[in-house]
Amino acid sequence: AGAVPVLNTQHSACEGAARARREHGAMMEANIAALKEAVAGALAGSADLGALPQLHSRLTQMKSETKRLRDARPTVTVGSGAVLLDGARNPVKLQAMVDGVGQLMEISGLLAKDKATSLIAPSRGTEMRVPGHAHAVPENCCVHPVTGHVIPMEGNVVIDAATGRFHIGSCLSPQDLAQAAVDLIPYVCNRSTSTGDCYPSASAPYAHLVAEEDKGLPLNDARDMIDPFTGLRVPVLGVTCDRRTGAVVAVGGSMVDPET
Repeated sequence: AGAVPVLNTQHSACEGAARARREHGAMMEANIAALKEAVAGALAGSADLGALPQLHSRLTQMKSETKRLRDARPTVTVGSGAVLLDGARNPVKLQAMVDGVGQLMEISGLLAKDKATSLIAPSRGTEMRVPGHAHAVPENCCVHPVTGHVIPMEGNVVIDAATGRFHIGSCLSPQDLAQAAVDLIPYVCNRSTSTGDCYPSASAPYAHLVAEEDKGLPLNDARDMIDPFTGLRVPVLGVTCDRRTGAVVAVGGSMVDPET
């Protein structure tokens, strides 16, 4: 029940933009239809010259509105992130990070292979440039192979469950995405509690009862697993790294319905 006000707020915030997109789309379709009609008339020698100024005005308005909508969108670039700095706090260029075949490589004191994902990540103690100052690179970051920028793993890294390989999502080609869409699962970063426990919790009530085939990986046909906290069968929503063993494990769970 508590989620309803949040959903209503989100709907209200998105409704205006969605309506504007629909209206803009309808305007473009009408203008394109009118333009096609004018071109056909000109080719047939029966063009209505009096309608041309009005059509020109409509096309100009459409161009201005399209530019306004485009400029209003936030700028997002592939692999957008922070610039990695060397020990002297100079920016590290992508060319210095790649080997002879253009692949990111390990560099002592600067770049290292992440044990969980095998992706290239900034070494511990490195810094990155954020607006206004240098900042220590936080945990759970990697380097984007196209830009050389530091990006967070969460929200960017996926695993192909069929092969067990990790990828940066924005680097996958449309063909790769089409072939592996069923098997791509987002990677989420694990965290330890003050007692040293982490997901999947060793103290979960059903942890010792969950069979290997019900732990989520490798994926079964239903893409589900047993929640070790409740014993319920739940969908696999992601993968993470068990900080105690280094193993890649499935992530899924359930929650108490506040109404029932």
